[in-house]
Amino acid sequence: MSSRFGAFLCSLSNSKYRVGFNYDNSKKYYNVILDLCGVSYIKEYTNLPIILDTSHAMGYSYGVPDLTRACVAMGIDGLLIESHPNPKIAKSDAAQQLDFNEFKNMFNSLKPIAKAVGKDII
Repeated sequence: MSSRFGAFLCSLSNSKYRVGFNYDNSKKYYNVILDLCGVSYIKEYTNLPIILDTSHAMGYSYGVPDLTRACVAMGIDGLLIESHPNPKIAKSDAAQQLDFNEFKNMFNSLKPIAKAVGKDII
């Protein structure tokens, strides 16, 4: 029997806290590190469920699908992913939100990955 994998749509995030990295003094790079090695460690040494927020981890929508697929391949227990019908007019976190079509495409791409690691998308 496979375990359940939950994909949660979080469209009303109101996070004001970010860790910033400035690599070239011309552009801010936020939240560019999601420690997947740490995820593996937590899975090995705790019995805690692992739920990751790939939208805030990436900070920009272009990388959310790839990062999400990597997280699912690691067998995490849940995701927080921001989505909006028109991210350009979102009141917060517009840069990191997927539009509904992007979310649907990403969600469909997760199904075979989840199956390969014994998880179900719900």
